[in-house]
Amino acid sequence: MKIKRYVTESFQEALAKINAELGKDAVILYSRNIKRGGIMGLFSKPKLEVIAALEEKVNFPEKDRIEKLERELDGLKNYVRTMENGNTQKKYKNEFVEKYKNIFIEQELHPEITESLLEDFYDFAASAEIIEAEIKKRLYRIIGDPVTINVSSGKKPCTVIFIGPTGVGKTTTLAKIAADLALNKGYKIALITADTYRIAAVEQLKVYADILSIDLEVIYNPLEIVKAIKKFSDKDFILIDTAGRSHKNQRHMLDLVKMFNSYNFDEVFLLLSANMRVKDIDEISRAYNFLPDYKLIITKLDETSVLGTIVNARYITKKPLSYVTFGQNVPEDIEIANTSKIVEILLERSDCYGPSGKA
Repeated sequence: MKIKRYVTESFQEALAKINAELGKDAVILYSRNIKRGGIMGLFSKPKLEVIAALEEKVNFPEKDRIEKLERELDGLKNYVRTMENGNTQKKYKNEFVEKYKNIFIEQELHPEITESLLEDFYDFAASAEIIEAEIKKRLYRIIGDPVTINVSSGKKPCTVIFIGPTGVGKTTTLAKIAADLALNKGYKIALITADTYRIAAVEQLKVYADILSIDLEVIYNPLEIVKAIKKFSDKDFILIDTAGRSHKNQRHMLDLVKMFNSYNFDEVFLLLSANMRVKDIDEISRAYNFLPDYKLIITKLDETSVLGTIVNARYITKKPLSYVTFGQNVPEDIEIANTSKIVEILLERSDCYGPSGKA
C-alpha cells in the first residue's frame, strides 16, 4: 500500500495532487486543519493536512465463480431448511403449489417467507388461478406500499441521509434523487458528502452538483454535519452522502453513530444491493439497529436474476420499501418501488426489472 502526506491550502488542491500522484482509486485515511509554526504563522490561515493511500489491486479470477457457487449453496440450504420446517414427509398435493414452492426457492426467498406464503395449501384442491390470487395477496402484505421522501411535510430544509455498506451505490442513487427533486420538481437542493475516504466519490458528487447547478459541501468528521446543514438553511432539501460502512468494522460504524447522535435527520435511507444473501441482510440489519427508523432502497436490480432480496429485506428489517435502482444512468435508472411489478416478476410473469416510470 502506498501512503502519502499532503499539506495544502484547500481540499480541492489536495484532491488534484492525490489524483495526479495516486489516482482516483486512492482513499483518504485522515484529514485535519493544521496551523503554521512560529510567530509569523500565529494569525495565518490554517492549512489542510491530508493522508491518502492507494492499495495495490489483486485480481481474483475465481471470485465470480466462487460467489455463484456460494449463492447456489445458500439456495440449497434454504431448500433443505424449508423442507425440514414443513415436514419432509409431507409434500404439496396440488401441483400448482409445488410449482410456486420451487419458484420461491429459485428466487432465494427466506424459508420462513416461503412457508408463510404456502401454508394451508398442502391439501388445497382449488384451481391455479385461485391459488395464485391468494399467494399474490400474501406477497402484497409482506412487501407493502412504498414510502418515499415526504415532499409535503413543510419542513425546511428537509435533511435526507443515505447510509449502507460499501459498494451498494449510495452516491449514484443520491444523485438520481437529487436530479428528480431539482429538475423535475423544482426544489432548491444542496448536497453534503461525508465520504472523504474515497477520492472518486467526492469528485463524482462534485460533477453531479455542477451539472445540476446545486451547492456541495464536504465534511471531514461527523461532528461537522451540524455546521454544514446550517449553511444551507435556505434550501428545501439537503441530501447527505456517507462513506460505505462495513457492518463488521466497529470503528467505521462508530463514526456513523456519532453523526446520528449529533443531528436528528428527517429522512434516513438504508441502501441494500439486490444480490445480497439472507445472512448479509440479517447481519446488516442488526448493525443498524441503533437507528430508530429508516426506509429501504434496493439497488442493482439489473445485476441479479432473482428478486428475493426485496422481500427478504422487508421481512427481516420490518422497514418500508422506498425506491429501487437498476442501472447507472442518472436520473433515469430509479423508480418508486412498484409492489405489483415486484410480485409479477417473483411469480415469473416478467423476466427482469426495468424502468416503468420516473421516481
